[in-house]
Amino acid sequence: MPGYHSSSSESSSSEILTPGISSTGEGGTTQELTSVAEFLTIMEPSGIPGPMHFQRARLRNETFYEEFAPPGSQFGVYREIQNTREGVIMKRALTTAGNDSRNPQLQQQLKMVEREVRALCHAKVREHQNIVKLKAWAFDYTMETPETLIPVLFMEEAKCTLLKFLQHPHEFDIDRLDYHIRYSLCLDIASGLRRLFECGIVHGDLKPDNILMFYGNNQWVAKISDFGLSIFPDSEGHITYSMFKSTVGWKPPEVVDPPLSSESLPEHALFKCDSYSYGLLALSILVFQGESVVMKDEAVEYPECDVLIRTVHSAISSSSQILASEKSLQKEICGQICKKCLCREPRDRIIVSPNSFAIDIEKEVWQDW
Repeated sequence: MPGYHSSSSESSSSEILTPGISSTGEGGTTQELTSVAEFLTIMEPSGIPGPMHFQRARLRNETFYEEFAPPGSQFGVYREIQNTREGVIMKRALTTAGNDSRNPQLQQQLKMVEREVRALCHAKVREHQNIVKLKAWAFDYTMETPETLIPVLFMEEAKCTLLKFLQHPHEFDIDRLDYHIRYSLCLDIASGLRRLFECGIVHGDLKPDNILMFYGNNQWVAKISDFGLSIFPDSEGHITYSMFKSTVGWKPPEVVDPPLSSESLPEHALFKCDSYSYGLLALSILVFQGESVVMKDEAVEYPECDVLIRTVHSAISSSSQILASEKSLQKEICGQICKKCLCREPRDRIIVSPNSFAIDIEKEVWQDW
């Protein structure tokens, strides 16, 4: 690919990267920058190709690369103009905090990158069909401070986000998203989320923008992405709800309740937070076209489960997007989602799995539900 090369066998990556991961402290001692060092510790033994280096042409060079999507809070997203590697996009860690590697904000950004790769490099995560794939990794540099390392992740390229898919299906030659497609997407996400649970990973930010859509073998597949806010309870020490950052409108009630946010918790508690977010996400797929059913104002009290069920059933009854023949089924499944995932009390929620919601329909058993 233009503008970058792989590390040669004559120099180890640790030798090449040393100037970018350490700084000189008092008395001339070397102080390791934990985030970048941990990034290397995760990536080098992973077996994922890298590191490559953007040296001849920086990633922001518009001759070779174009910005593929608006930047999020952690990454800018780029694609090769010449497209010599089809199906790959590049996520470059943002450095809005400045290029001083000792800057706390930059270190926080690198910490989010570290969480992303820690999740994506897990062997059982990498093999799952409903979690986005990390294909390679690299370092970019800035013109101002060429010794500063900017992590870059090479990811498989999706067709779109789940939000765009739900709100603009006609752009993908789909006249109507029937319940078969919608259920299949919910199943995909449940399957990926179950794998994360089995690997001890809390996603921490489930929402339609963080689900990517892929098309192959004549079917649409949803994959979980964006792990910058993920949590690893078995290595975090003191567990609290305040660790679950998420996005307004997709948070569980206990996370926005100040008296509970600092309460010490058992390791499994945060997985129930993911379950609540999944419930909101599933309802948004089945009924609300990618929008959350709960208020986005955190000052508004969360509705009880029975209130949610009535709200959802009313929306199904009045929806022009759902066929009359599908509405009874939709209400039954959405009712189960509310009862199993959207309880106010975390202890009453399930750990989501793809066989959590089984329903008989006209002699056909939806085993996956």
